[in-house]
Amino acid sequence: MALDIARSAFEQRVTHIALISSDSDFVPAIQMAKDKGIISFLLYSEEIKPHNDLIEACDEVIYITPNNLQEMELKS
Repeated sequence: MALDIARSAFEQRVTHIALISSDSDFVPAIQMAKDKGIISFLLYSEEIKPHNDLIEACDEVIYITPNNLQEMELKS
């Protein structure tokens, strides 16, 4: 998945990336994407507590709750 992020960033196929993970192994891929101007979102919940380095690497961090998910579902 990190390779997909890096490849998509390098080929400029995306403008935004949303990641649901806690693994700091994604930090280099997120940095590469940011260097290409891609905005990164990290989504997490109480069950998925991300590594601090991953939190710092992403542009926006969104805490997911059941209410957030219901709101997102209603908007689609």
